Amino acid sequence: MPANNQHELSPQQRIAIHALATGSDVTTAAAQAGIHRTTLHTWTRTLPAFRAALRQAHANHAEALQDQLRNMSNSATAVLKGILENEKASESVRLRAALAVIRAVEATHPDRGLPATADYERFMNVGLQAGLEAAALQQAEPEPTPRNAPCPCGSGAKFKRCCGASAPPVLHNSSQFITTGPN
Repeated sequence: MPANNQHELSPQQRIAIHALATGSDVTTAAAQAGIHRTTLHTWTRTLPAFRAALRQAHANHAEALQDQLRNMSNSATAVLKGILENEKASESVRLRAALAVIRAVEATHPDRGLPATADYERFMNVGLQAGLEAAALQQAEPEPTPRNAPCPCGSGAKFKRCCGASAPPVLHNSSQFITTGPN
C-alpha cells in the first residue's frame, strides 16, 4: 500500500532517503535499502510523500553541512591568524595565509571595498614570486666544487686531490710502478 504521509514511509523508504540525502548514488541507496534501483525511481516519480521527504532530508543535510563548515572556518581562521603572527614562518607562507584571508572576506563581503580581483591576483603573483625568491636565497647553498675541477685554493691540483673533503691521500707516485716488459 503506497505511503501518503512522511510518517507512513516504510523503513526501506526511510533508509533510501537517508542514503540519497547524504550523498549516495541511486544504486548504493537501493542496495542499502534492500531494493532494486528502479524502485527508487518509481517512488520518486509516483509518491509525493517520498519526494517531499527526500527534499526535506536534502535540506536538513545541507544545513548540517553548513553548520560543520562554520565550525571548521573558526578553526581555520585561528590557524591563519597563528601563521600571520608567527615571525618564524617563511614570508611565502605568511603571504599565502594573508591572501587566503583576503579572498575569504571578498567572497563573503564583496561590497567591503577590497582590491579588485585582478589587482590582488597581480599582487599575489608579484608578492608570491618575491617571497619564493627570498626563501630560495635563504635556503640556497653554494654549489659544491666538482671533484675533477681545479681546486679553488689555487694550488693547480684537482679538488679531489687537494682540499676535497673525501680526498684520498697520495701515497705513491704511479710512475714508479710502470714496467717496461718481462724480467
